This record gives sequence, structure tokens and C-alpha cells, in this order.
Amino acid sequence: MEAKDTKDKLHTLILENRTRLTIDGINNVVGFDEDGIELNSTHGRIFIEGSELEIDELTHEDGKIRISGNVNGIYYKVKKDEANIFKRIFK
Repeated sequence: MEAKDTKDKLHTLILENRTRLTIDGINNVVGFDEDGIELNSTHGRIFIEGSELEIDELTHEDGKIRISGNVNGIYYKVKKDEANIFKRIFK
């Protein structure tokens, strides 16, 4: 039930002029440097690539992050359901 509740939380991503990024629905920051930021969100892991990236604001209570710098790419990686893996193995 907890996973469903997490998925139902609001997740938005706003990119302005490729220099200001605001994301809601962030669980935690996995890692970051000026060339990339890795985040866990309510809808999977997010990878942000760019240059001169900085975390300007992080609010744990709201799950909101604001990032500035030059954003070159935003990628999602969603965990596959473990049940699907077992179905493929034992098919």
C-alpha cells in the first residue's frame, strides 16, 4: 500500500530556459556535482545532466528541489517490478 501512496503524490518538473529547474515529488538526493545530479522521486530515479549545476533549494518536507545551471538532459529510470523479472526467468 505504501508504494501506491508514493506514486499518487504530486510530481512536477518545470524547466525554464534550460537554466532553472524545479521538481516536486523528490524523496532524496542520491548524488551531485556540477555536471550531474541524481535524485530519487516518487516516480523513479531522475538523472540531470549539464554544467555548472547547483542545488539552490531543497525542502524535505515538501519534496521540492530547485536547481540552477545549464541543463542538457533529464532522464528517468523506473525500477522494473520484481514479479516481471521472475515471470521472464521461469517462463
